[in-house]
Amino acid sequence: MSFRYEGTDSLSINEEGDLEIHFNETSLLDKKPSAYQDVNGVRENVAIAYSLLGEHTYAFKIGDYNPLYHLIIDPSLEIVR
Repeated sequence: MSFRYEGTDSLSINEEGDLEIHFNETSLLDKKPSAYQDVNGVRENVAIAYSLLGEHTYAFKIGDYNPLYHLIIDPSLEIVR
């Protein structure tokens, strides 16, 4: 699965692993996501990172997880000026 931002100048990933969305003189910051699964009542963290596929397109690079359980991806968005 991939995602595309329309109307942006560019996307980049900073040193902290956050996705920076640049347009005009403003940037949005999609903080590095977290991912987890609830397996038999226990929260199991899953490795995850943003991956750029093009100038306006990204995806998630996801580590090993159990396909028998729901995978929850939890991003956070900030506005940076």
